[in-house]
Amino acid sequence: MNSSTEKGRIIIESPLSQAQQASREVAEWTPKRENKLGLGLWVRIKKFIIAWFSNSTYYRTEAHLAQERFLFYSEGILFNRMHLVIPVLLIQMCVGSLYSWSIFNSALDKYWGTPGTNANAYLLAVAFYGASTIIFGVWIERKGPLLSSMVCLVLSPLGWGLAALGAQQRNLGCTCLFLLHGVGGAFAYISLTSTLSRWFPEVKGFFTGIAVMGVGLGSFVWTSLGKTLLDPTGSFKYEAWQVQGVFALTILCVLALCVPLVRDPPPSYSPPSVLYEKEDSWRGSCIRTFRSKLVKSGKRGTFIDALRTREMALLTLIFFCAEITGLVFLSSAADMVENVFFLSRGESISVTSYLNLANFAGRVGWGWASDYLGRKNFFLFSTGTQAIAGGLMGYWIATGNFAGWLSSFLLIGTLYGGGFGVIPALCSDLFGSHISAATHGVMIGVWACAAIVGIPVFSSVNAQFSVVSTTGVKVPLPEAYIRNSQWLCALPALAFLACFFLKTSIDDETAQPEGIEREPVCTG
Repeated sequence: MNSSTEKGRIIIESPLSQAQQASREVAEWTPKRENKLGLGLWVRIKKFIIAWFSNSTYYRTEAHLAQERFLFYSEGILFNRMHLVIPVLLIQMCVGSLYSWSIFNSALDKYWGTPGTNANAYLLAVAFYGASTIIFGVWIERKGPLLSSMVCLVLSPLGWGLAALGAQQRNLGCTCLFLLHGVGGAFAYISLTSTLSRWFPEVKGFFTGIAVMGVGLGSFVWTSLGKTLLDPTGSFKYEAWQVQGVFALTILCVLALCVPLVRDPPPSYSPPSVLYEKEDSWRGSCIRTFRSKLVKSGKRGTFIDALRTREMALLTLIFFCAEITGLVFLSSAADMVENVFFLSRGESISVTSYLNLANFAGRVGWGWASDYLGRKNFFLFSTGTQAIAGGLMGYWIATGNFAGWLSSFLLIGTLYGGGFGVIPALCSDLFGSHISAATHGVMIGVWACAAIVGIPVFSSVNAQFSVVSTTGVKVPLPEAYIRNSQWLCALPALAFLACFFLKTSIDDETAQPEGIEREPVCTG
């Protein structure tokens, strides 16, 4: 019997069994214990996230650095930074094979039974591609370009090989493991782009443009090769799975030859010539800007420090709005030529080829130009021009002016490619070369978001303004493309305004976040 006293009264409580007493103790203890455990788990997760995204230091031993002085890691040919350009270009072309997936859609959709099903494997790969650049960006900096490229060497051929196996066995789940190529490609893409910017700081825009051009060029090459092998009237007449197998083996061989040549510059590296001493302030490349190096508590800033800056928020907005117009228009180029100007399929393919060439040229050309005009100046020009050209495209469509429409389209295509060529160098300039892969990875994630948002909205507008053709297929009316041009010119206009708030020069800077300083140098 248990007793207790309440206001002078004695209360007799019934005895509790041992099991009931234990249940009461557990009931009283469990919530507190669970809260404590939950809080402890959250603290551990938070510490892990901070540690994961904070440390970007790439350590190499003196013996390793001594080996890297030679092209083949042993006594013989000395390594020169120009030895890196061709291998990086070839590796990036292998990464670009991701964008050739659409050539298999018609063949493989017959196996899956539902039109558009095969495109899901591509969307999955693109999603993992974008996510990997953000999640593993700091890890890529920490482990260096060689190990990151080796991840690509393993995952990219494996992704294509599993896709081939899935196609041959009619297994959609296996085919969707093509996403491994997206993951592997992300590791190589951002690591090698950052590596070239560190080897060529005086002309980083030009060489990062070459790196990202390799992806676009690879898309063109692999698509052309795949169409040739798949052509039922050609010499090969391969099945889809056979072509994917050829891709896997070819990529494996190319990467195996090129990856061992990849390396970062040594810590004491100094380029032969630099532009940092120029003082011609009207040229963006010679304006003394805050180098991407944030110094906090006597140490270089981390990726998390960069994420907290206003510049990162503005750059995210600018890149999203600057790339979405070209991304959406380029994805529908052939349809627009046929549905608006009623040209033949062959003519629409020719226009698409011209746009691809404009895209390739823009990546290198605008990247090189940004070394002299300035990165911020490029985005001011790009966003302002796209806002005007995008708006004019609606006018050209309404008046049936194909020449005017094509000129606006080609201009947008070059600026779309130029954004990819300039953004790695701008990230390096603003946030530091030591975290350039991680910050560039964020921008690739932003591009993936632009694709996820822009293309469905564009398709939705087309569906609202469409008619059913004689073949029973919905065809967008010219009015659909006019409506789309309206919102696609508004976003670059927003980015144009945001550029004025992006601080890149000493003249722009009015105040620094507390505890953070930046080292001013001239843009390379």
